[in-house]
Amino acid sequence: MADNPAASTRQKLRLQLKRHRNSLSHAEINHASRSIAKNIRNSRLLTRKKRIAVYLAMPGEVDCTWIIREAKMRKMRVFVPVLFHRKLIFAPLEKHTKFTRNRFGVAEPAVHNSMLVSARNLDAVIVPLLGFDKDANRIGMGGGFYDRSFAFRKYRHKWQHPLLIGVAYSFQQVESLPTEPWDVPLDVVVTEQKLLENR
Repeated sequence: MADNPAASTRQKLRLQLKRHRNSLSHAEINHASRSIAKNIRNSRLLTRKKRIAVYLAMPGEVDCTWIIREAKMRKMRVFVPVLFHRKLIFAPLEKHTKFTRNRFGVAEPAVHNSMLVSARNLDAVIVPLLGFDKDANRIGMGGGFYDRSFAFRKYRHKWQHPLLIGVAYSFQQVESLPTEPWDVPLDVVVTEQKLLENR
């Protein structure tokens, strides 16, 4: 089996970017996460949105706490991902939500299946990432869960729904990312310094 240069490049980038991200202090993460939430608010990306999905941050990732607070203030329903086979579905995040851990150790709401919604039924999704480029291509942890879950977006040329908003630290931007046919680009990437649109 021939080597895949793109896969090798992506893996090297993952290691490099993850190492840098893991070196951040709690104070640096906190400050950047607040700034990112402020930039999202000022951008009006969430105007008229009713259902938004966020993620529960792993160590080093941008913290969505302030995005959640803003969404709740605007009376939005907030959802978080639940791993279902090889895709993501989304569970409501409520004040008294109880959690369990999936096979990767990531916290997920422990809710009845009837409360879960599909990716198609969301208005906006806050997406974690390890790296991004000027075209809003994204590199994640390598599981492909977001790409599989939002693959339907690739067959829509005009109606972009839900809006995919990547959140990242500015150092996570790279010159360009090698892409694969199944990759789903983001609509917007928001960092503590700027907003990059791909719309």
